[in-house]
Amino acid sequence: MDLLGSMWQGDVEWTRRATETADALTARLKGTPEVAAVIYIGGLARGRMDCFSDLDIIALLYEESRQARDGIASFVKDASEGRLDIDLEVHTLEHFTAHERNEIFRWDLSHCRLAYDREGRAGALIRDIVHMSETDWKDRTVLQVMLLQWYIFPGEGYPSLPEVWRERGDMRAAHHCLDFGIELVTDLLFALNRQFVPPAKWKLEYLLELAELPDGIDAAISEAMINKAFDEKELERRLAALRSLREPLMEMAERKVGMDQEQMTQHYVSKLM
Repeated sequence: MDLLGSMWQGDVEWTRRATETADALTARLKGTPEVAAVIYIGGLARGRMDCFSDLDIIALLYEESRQARDGIASFVKDASEGRLDIDLEVHTLEHFTAHERNEIFRWDLSHCRLAYDREGRAGALIRDIVHMSETDWKDRTVLQVMLLQWYIFPGEGYPSLPEVWRERGDMRAAHHCLDFGIELVTDLLFALNRQFVPPAKWKLEYLLELAELPDGIDAAISEAMINKAFDEKELERRLAALRSLREPLMEMAERKVGMDQEQMTQHYVSKLM
């Protein structure tokens, strides 16, 4: 099964219409003096959309203004008449600066398109929001390695968590832990590529765009995702698929963080617990 061959390309005509609509709306927003910036996220930034895609736009105001908000709402109503669903958020620069910097917020902004930035303040703010130091990325990678080892890749002589639940007699819990192991593999790959983790609905799609992936990742993840029954045979097959990735993943992690597995364990215990 070829996961890497399934990359979605979107609808060219729908993408063109959506982009033209967004750009026309942005042109009107530029004429509103209270508007500091316009940011495209989601499909508009991605450049691939279809009839299921919203137009996700963020307008930043210098300061709160009911008049500006009413004008923007009128612009959106006019632009929405062509069967396009426009999701436009309005924030002040102050409010946007104070926004919780959670994973999805940072992922959105790390993939955004800055359509308009009157004074450059939005661009500087976005760079600050998405900034991660090398130490931050190292810590994130080590944490993901430790979680993956605990769930799926324990040391020799130790059972994985799916195997623990098998011994406890709960095959549903065993397979559920393995499902989470797939998530841990993908999250580690995003960390290794210095990328935030996208929303679940886009995770596999954006996994395909990462610059560095181990050989066989497509076949291994596809095989591990298949579950025909909550039984031991299926568990062993799925575990084997994920464990085929252990060596290339650990090699990538050691190279990226400059530590072997023992050093990563020591770093986790001393710095991250």
